[in-house]
Amino acid sequence: MTRLLKHCLQLLPFWRAGLCLLAAWLVPDLAWGQEAAGGESAGAENHGGDDDDDDDEDERLPYHLDSWMALGILLSAIFVTIALNHAAPAVRVMGTGLAALSCFGLAGWF
Repeated sequence: MTRLLKHCLQLLPFWRAGLCLLAAWLVPDLAWGQEAAGGESAGAENHGGDDDDDDDEDERLPYHLDSWMALGILLSAIFVTIALNHAAPAVRVMGTGLAALSCFGLAGWF
């Protein structure tokens, strides 16, 4: 089990880098906040055509990217928790560094 944990902890920076690359790849496809060709908002056809001046729609990232990022944050928190409670001091130090990077990442996201 500890070999699997060490392997997963070694791959954690690559997973984070992969999520960042995925986010950067999807950024050009963002279309929220732009007007549609007909002059109406892009979400107007979802309301059945009635115009009730409901402009405070929830703006989510395409492909549910915000949900995927939240899942990545949750999984990294689980890995940090495991690393901080590990018996080996080197793994605890790495867990402390991962916790600090996670805090900076969350501060940058919000």
